[in-house]
Amino acid sequence: MTGLMAGLVATMLAASTPLVPVGGGNALTLPAHRHLVRLELGNGRSAVLFALQQEGAGGRGLSFYRSDDGARTFRFLAPIQPDASHTDRADLVAVGPDVALVYSYEGPSLANSDRHDVYFQWWRYDAAQDTWVPRPAVRVFDASASQAYSRAELARDSQGRLWVQAFRLEADGGSTAVLSVSTDGGASFLRQADLGRTKRRGGGRLLSLGSRMIFLWAMHDGFEPTRMRLRNDSDPVGSWGPQQDAFSDGIYHGAALSAVADGRGGMHLVYKDESERLQYRSFNGSSFGARTQVDSYSDWALQPAVTRVGDELFIFFNSPRAVGTNYQFQVRTLRNGALGPVTTLDSAAVFKGYPNAIDVLPTSVGEVPAFFGYGAEGGTVNRVAQPRTPTGGEPPPTDGGTPDAGTPTTDAGTPGGGATPPLSGSLLFADDFGRTASDLGAQWSQVAGAWLTNGSVAGSDRDAANLALAPASACRDCEVEARMQSFGVSEVGLALRAQGASRYGAVLRTDGRVELRRYTSTTAFTVLGSAASGLSSASEAFTLKLSAQGAGPVQLTVSVNGTSRLALTDASSSALGAAGSAGLATLRAGIWFDAFRVRALEGAAPAPDAGTPLPDAGTPDAGTPPDAGTSDAGGSLDAGTPPPDAGTADAGTPPAGSLVFADDFGRSASSLGAQWSQVGMWLTNGSVAGSDLDGDDVALATPSTCGDCEVEARMQGFGVPELGLVLRAQGSARYQAVLRSSGQLELRRYQGSTFTVLATGASGLADPKAPFTLALSARGDESVALGVSVNGVVRLSATDASSAALRGPGTAGLATRSAGVWFDAFRVRTLAPP
Repeated sequence: MTGLMAGLVATMLAASTPLVPVGGGNALTLPAHRHLVRLELGNGRSAVLFALQQEGAGGRGLSFYRSDDGARTFRFLAPIQPDASHTDRADLVAVGPDVALVYSYEGPSLANSDRHDVYFQWWRYDAAQDTWVPRPAVRVFDASASQAYSRAELARDSQGRLWVQAFRLEADGGSTAVLSVSTDGGASFLRQADLGRTKRRGGGRLLSLGSRMIFLWAMHDGFEPTRMRLRNDSDPVGSWGPQQDAFSDGIYHGAALSAVADGRGGMHLVYKDESERLQYRSFNGSSFGARTQVDSYSDWALQPAVTRVGDELFIFFNSPRAVGTNYQFQVRTLRNGALGPVTTLDSAAVFKGYPNAIDVLPTSVGEVPAFFGYGAEGGTVNRVAQPRTPTGGEPPPTDGGTPDAGTPTTDAGTPGGGATPPLSGSLLFADDFGRTASDLGAQWSQVAGAWLTNGSVAGSDRDAANLALAPASACRDCEVEARMQSFGVSEVGLALRAQGASRYGAVLRTDGRVELRRYTSTTAFTVLGSAASGLSSASEAFTLKLSAQGAGPVQLTVSVNGTSRLALTDASSSALGAAGSAGLATLRAGIWFDAFRVRALEGAAPAPDAGTPLPDAGTPDAGTPPDAGTSDAGGSLDAGTPPPDAGTADAGTPPAGSLVFADDFGRSASSLGAQWSQVGMWLTNGSVAGSDLDGDDVALATPSTCGDCEVEARMQGFGVPELGLVLRAQGSARYQAVLRSSGQLELRRYQGSTFTVLATGASGLADPKAPFTLALSARGDESVALGVSVNGVVRLSATDASSAALRGPGTAGLATRSAGVWFDAFRVRTLAPP
């Protein structure tokens, strides 16, 4: 076969088959749901049912489709919920030849509505008619004009009980994981105790593991560890184990996952983390193992779908090449704990939306199918299949796809810098900074400034030159990549080929331009080139990549979010032609970095002693686009340990009453918005509020006016002189709780810029640079009782009975004197009567 003919055949094979028209490419959301089930009908016959939300295509809403040929072709069976104006999605469980399902609303946004109920329904197989007949739907959770439920999931335990879990929207924008169980085969459901709470919209997976059940959950747009709860089927119905951390990194939107029981009491989990990259973890029945990266691309639309065949796990995913327009549909197979190479099943340069697959197939199957949305608007659901032999393993591709050498990492879209970036090769070094320390650790050389890790990201900690290099990353022809956010400071960037005082640097400036530099010392440099970054704001989170190839001359490229922005040649006598280390650089404190990767360029040999790559060690950062296809404007996540669930009083603080005001800063802007009165400079980055001026930064929430109340927020100052909370602000006067860089707390009464210290004491924090939750309360008029707590423990109390005491109501807010401080989970609540 000629090379041309082989290429044509490969192109034909790397394609999919259209099946059903749909209203959008993400018709198969929610990723965590099982939209397909394989049913054994007896006499060696089987069928596949597919619950598909068509969003008005063909005049249909949530519909059932049937296949009798191994999910190769489908025909319409019956409507489940035909009203396409209410985009219900279903989660299916096979029970012999019957199907049990729940359906509920799913969309990119959620608001209270009496339409957002949760329904359970049986579809019973009628052998005589060879069809499925629906039984009347049973309402499990009843919505109202002030109540909404979504993301319902179904599990059937080994005792035959049917469990339905959903998320209830709360007034503060958070979610409560609600639960109901049926012990009479779905005829009725009994409400159970709530399983958990998130401060933003939640998502997760309820799954039967055989004789046990697991509930796994996380949330939208902000760092929290993924949580879980377990129960034994033999325990009393109302018995669940305690909430515990499943693993340190969150799951993107809580629902960007696909999970299946492993048949041995554990589970396989593939999820998108908050850096928008796919990860795999196994659960052994009691704990999750280390994560393994499935795909090194990152994108809001990237999602997984898994199928287990015996002990093999097939992981399907829609890997991006140009965001929103060009995706490859790929598969990797997990065998004996190891991931195999990538196989591309559809390479057409179009948008490919969320995938779904049958969760378990028998070992006799000769192929494993998967399904995904094809085309951004309208379009179809398409089918691909990965061939396999009945004894396990994939045969050579004859009708199933084109094997790749591995997972590429360079965006194959149209470059903006005049040249296509070189292709990535083997991983030399990686760090996700999943630890908490006052430095970057033994694998790093902190050349200048100060650095820390907070369990999720690396942070710079000095308003001066901050430079950190990873000696184990030494290489010549290679690339360095990291996710970062500068909050609009003067510059932030990457280092490559660092040799003594010299290095190449790629830098994002505050004006939104990227510069390619050659340094001769920590701060002295020559600008080799400059170009627009393509970012809408220099304050947003982004991924920066710098590559160097050759010795004389040196070919250099800079990419931003996968698009080449600069490509040039350094042919001067000062060109850095030898191997060197890669690293991080900025001139300001409070800048975060994550998902640091150094890779050899394809075809290039790594430098000697390049070092062993670090395992993924934490939780990467994230972008924040919503599930159903519309990207948010933001880009960063909360860092550190999450705040307690909103609405739950801190231990030891006065009991809270009603919520007065709440803000989780889930937007991106150069201010805090219309509900805030600001002194200094402030911004929001889609996840947190940030101070942006080295000077007085005070922000008051104008709707928060109250008298006997408390204010609480999650914050991180990275060791700045002070940061804190404001309460009873009246004109130029206010009460303020402050954490100082020494770890001491102060309770102050301000009049203008001067203040009186009312109390001082230890904060109890082991590291004042780490994130923490601060609360300040005030009660009374004649004498004002004040309290300050840190992470739920009362640390200061005082009574202000002076003539200057702030009597009566005032507003609450945030305060610091330094740029780069983070605030989140801001809550103001009234105090319950004493």
